[in-house]
Amino acid sequence: SNLLIPLMKSILTIGLVVYGAIIAGLSLLTHYLAPETARTILVTGLAGGALCILWGVLGMLGRGGRPWAVLTLIVVSFMLLSQTVMSWLGASGDEPVNTVVKVLVTIMFLLSIGTVTILAHAGGGSVERGERGA
Repeated sequence: SNLLIPLMKSILTIGLVVYGAIIAGLSLLTHYLAPETARTILVTGLAGGALCILWGVLGMLGRGGRPWAVLTLIVVSFMLLSQTVMSWLGASGDEPVNTVVKVLVTIMFLLSIGTVTILAHAGGGSVERGERGA
């Protein structure tokens, strides 16, 4: 049990770094495919991805950062939610590029929601202090 907590923390921090790299890469790809409509996605993905990488690296160094990572992911998720809704409702035409962009933004949003959920629920405060919950 005592070995499991540090292992879980390292898996979470590595996952956070991987998430940051994926979200930044997907935002660059989305901007490349639709530069006129994907500026907000680009900024959200690059900034959110860079911050998540930072929080993950700080977590690996034992400096915490999980609350900041959760806050960052909540903001990124809300931004991507709005972009997902706008892309599916507002984008016109049946062009293949528009469909790919819609799918990419949706994937980014779902990745963000999944990551924030995992981070928020994994290794709660009582477990880190060694207390047993009821």
